[in-house]
Amino acid sequence: MPRTTTHQTMLPFSTLLRNALLLFEEKIMLFVAVTAIPLFVSYAIYWLLLNKIINTLATVHSVEQLQAMFSLNSSTTYLSSAAFLVIALINIFGLIANPIVASYNKHITWKTIIPESAKFFFSYIGLTILISLSLFGILIVSYLVCTIIASIFGYINHSYLNTVFFLLIPLVPNVLVLFSGIFFVFAPFALVTNQAGAWAALLTSWRLVKQHFFGIVIRLGLILIILILLTTLLQFIPLVGWSLAILISNITLTVFNYTLYLHLTTNE
Repeated sequence: MPRTTTHQTMLPFSTLLRNALLLFEEKIMLFVAVTAIPLFVSYAIYWLLLNKIINTLATVHSVEQLQAMFSLNSSTTYLSSAAFLVIALINIFGLIANPIVASYNKHITWKTIIPESAKFFFSYIGLTILISLSLFGILIVSYLVCTIIASIFGYINHSYLNTVFFLLIPLVPNVLVLFSGIFFVFAPFALVTNQAGAWAALLTSWRLVKQHFFGIVIRLGLILIILILLTTLLQFIPLVGWSLAILISNITLTVFNYTLYLHLTTNE
């Protein structure tokens, strides 16, 4: 395949989607397992905890007992904290395992997925913190800028204040955060494939998206439209519709994003 430059056309969406489907077909059982198991185990823990709290509430007969039940040193508080910690750990391992399954060419089994996920555990947490801080900073700065602009318009003409303020504040910061988040979409794959740290993975993702920003936005927009339509249809399936929608969305985004990442890194 000839090498591309930043000025050359990316692969069409249809080709990327076909490549993603081939990857999904090759590793379907692993993708389903590493996505579904954390999801359903988390649901099970959550509902067991909720059932425990409801049963305990049934024995409460006074405000004092209710306050004691949710005090910092109560068994309910300890149990809830432990449950949410376990849910968080399970889901972090699931989030790490997905890019590992997508990117590893060698044969992968459960014996290799778990230790490989553990190897990237702290790096992935660091990556999540960096992305969260970056997006939060963008959100705060954009809110401040929008507030200053709205104040200037209000100073010039007070009748403009409410109109400009209510147009800028809800819209602009959220749009900026959304588009800024696209720059980090390849970071988990860079973390795994390059065996790099969190900061290096962020820089790799930023560089790839910066070189092909509009092409990536269009392709991600198309796959999101397909997922919105698909998940909307899945909602009509009783009992399991919501779970299937989450499962299919997570796997589809992982496989498609990795296919796009592989295309960009292979043809730099």
